[in-house]
Amino acid sequence: MFTVALNSPAAAESDSEVKIRVIRSVAENWLAVANKQFERGFYRACQQSLFRAKDYEKYLTDLQVQNLYGLMKKTTAILAEKIRVQEVMVSAEELFTEGHLQEAHQQLKTVIDSEMITAAERGRIDAMLTEIAQQLANQKKLQRIAEFAEIYVRSVEFYEAGELEKAREGFLEVAKSGLEANGDGLPAEDYLLKIDSMLVERLALPSFEEDEEVAEKRATVQKGGRSNILRSYVRAVVNDAVDKTESFLSQGEFEQAGQAVESAWEVVARNENSLGEVLFVRYGSELDKLAARVARSEDERLLQLEEQKRLEAQEAERLRLEELARQKEAKIAELREEAAALMTEGKYEEARQILEEMIELKEKK
Repeated sequence: MFTVALNSPAAAESDSEVKIRVIRSVAENWLAVANKQFERGFYRACQQSLFRAKDYEKYLTDLQVQNLYGLMKKTTAILAEKIRVQEVMVSAEELFTEGHLQEAHQQLKTVIDSEMITAAERGRIDAMLTEIAQQLANQKKLQRIAEFAEIYVRSVEFYEAGELEKAREGFLEVAKSGLEANGDGLPAEDYLLKIDSMLVERLALPSFEEDEEVAEKRATVQKGGRSNILRSYVRAVVNDAVDKTESFLSQGEFEQAGQAVESAWEVVARNENSLGEVLFVRYGSELDKLAARVARSEDERLLQLEEQKRLEAQEAERLRLEELARQKEAKIAELREEAAALMTEGKYEEARQILEEMIELKEKK
């Protein structure tokens, strides 16, 4: 288009009119480039192109000026949001490094839904949130261990003092937690079996000389009472395993979730005789379904990680193409400036040649 404009004789057209027409064309090209850059997400380059177009604002139509300032407003807002996202991420990483996990988590939550986050940045944020959740869970776990260790020690003291009901209440909490006794201490489950046996014997202990029939009935009461206690205990363990597994899965801790299910299975298997066939099959089926869910959730997480890697590779390719486009735009800008300088000197033929070179580069894929 420049070739026709500058090669035509245009006897009635003055040098001043030619200059205005060429400069208007340059301004329109800058504005067109800016619009394309905005559509492709090259906001920083778009802003630079808009600044170039603004230098020739007086040569644009009112509609073009409206487009110029509207696009400039959008671009400025987007770049401000991208800067905010970067600042928040830097701040969150510093807080995370310093161990301020809750503060880092809160800051990341303020940008996680931003439309200005790239796939790579979203991957970084997701990774940080996952790590923060794991560390917070570990802190909570250590706190729980300390709490249940205290309950265990206190329950032992109650047991040794003969306060069996209080001791049983504490040991049941420890057993449901899944934590093991430290050192040479007996497992909470063993204390529970001892206490339950002692409590049943207390209830069934005769206060008179009993005949053979009464003794047999008392033995049946003892056996039934012990079985009912064990069934209640196993049901509590299974329910607790379900709650723990849900919690671990929500935090992405698949190994711990699997261990919770496995520990519950061991308790069910150990008490098969007391449970009876119906309860044993019921609890076993419930735990098998829970284990299958853990495996399925872990597979889904692996697929998510693969998708994240794909997105990161896609983002890297986008950045590479963006850099190539930026280099191309920089060269085009250099040629435009050279042409503008030549026009200022009145060298329109040389300016035409430079503009033709610029157009050829612009159209090159």
